Amino acid sequence: MLKELNFRYCNLVQIPESIGGLACLVYLDFQGNNLLEVPESIGGLLCLEELYLEKNNFSILPGSLSQLSCLRELHLDGCKKLEVLPELPHNLEYLEARDCTSLCSITRSSKYPIKINSNLSNCPKLFTNLAIDSQGSISETQCLDSCITSQGSTNRFSSFIQYAGIQNNTREFFRFSGSSIYNMDIIYDGNSIPKWFTNKSMGNHVKVELPSDWCFNKFRGFGTCVVFKRKKPCEYIGYSVKNFDGASLRHYYRYYFFEGKPIRISESYMIWLHYTRDARDWKEGKNFATFCFEENNEDIEVKECGARIICDEDLEQDDTKLSMLLDLPTLSQHGGSIRLFRQGGDFTQWSW
Repeated sequence: MLKELNFRYCNLVQIPESIGGLACLVYLDFQGNNLLEVPESIGGLLCLEELYLEKNNFSILPGSLSQLSCLRELHLDGCKKLEVLPELPHNLEYLEARDCTSLCSITRSSKYPIKINSNLSNCPKLFTNLAIDSQGSISETQCLDSCITSQGSTNRFSSFIQYAGIQNNTREFFRFSGSSIYNMDIIYDGNSIPKWFTNKSMGNHVKVELPSDWCFNKFRGFGTCVVFKRKKPCEYIGYSVKNFDGASLRHYYRYYFFEGKPIRISESYMIWLHYTRDARDWKEGKNFATFCFEENNEDIEVKECGARIICDEDLEQDDTKLSMLLDLPTLSQHGGSIRLFRQGGDFTQWSW
């Protein structure tokens, strides 16, 4: 009838096969040991809800993990020798796999798409020249997105968003059906606005004219971009959107920096790209909208900003004309971060 078992930092080198007999176990913690493997019998813990395996020395995990139908949290931070992540339980809500520096492959179930709150920060080998096959698993193959350049960084980014639920066609992001992702944030080193943004301005304000035949029912979201420096330590960068008459079209949106990374105090500029399908506040949109970045924040210096709205007509264009990714050549050269938010507040983050 044991429900909780904690062997944190006990210098263990193995877990006995008999662990699978603890049918009532809900909480299991093996953080900070020297485990070289996790036994297949762990799949017998059908009541297990939380599993902590951080800072161990195994290179693979057993496929029986997928049998843990009650598992809600899986913690793998600092497993530096872990190379492959097997198929995960479809009810998993939270995956933490930061600093898994050898991790290069994730198996994704086609029956149960991954929709979990996960953090994949500092996994440099992950999504390198990867692709998702017809069964939904990720393997070491050529990148599927033909409209992206062949350099490894962009292949890595393309494969990441495919893993997260956005397929080859980048227009899918702005469709309300299909992908559950509604916000995408990208931070990387750079000092110029990508060509995709049709409205640009020096300073922290940019004005966007709405189409003459503007119709809210055809509105699918928008993208913003800002070139900035962080002059002092701060928690976030943000912006607001105002209608032609000064009324708010979007409450202030903030991007919070995790642990101060990858944003840093530096003389060099960085770029924050934000794409959203959240159009709820645009019903009163008319004539034009003004995007305002960090109006009263002395910790952030804004050099330039840009914006673009997306309507049904834009979704009928060629992929190359709507691609959000073509102008991201510096992804592999410097540190950065990608964060995807889903309906319900779940998110996936990947940093390099």
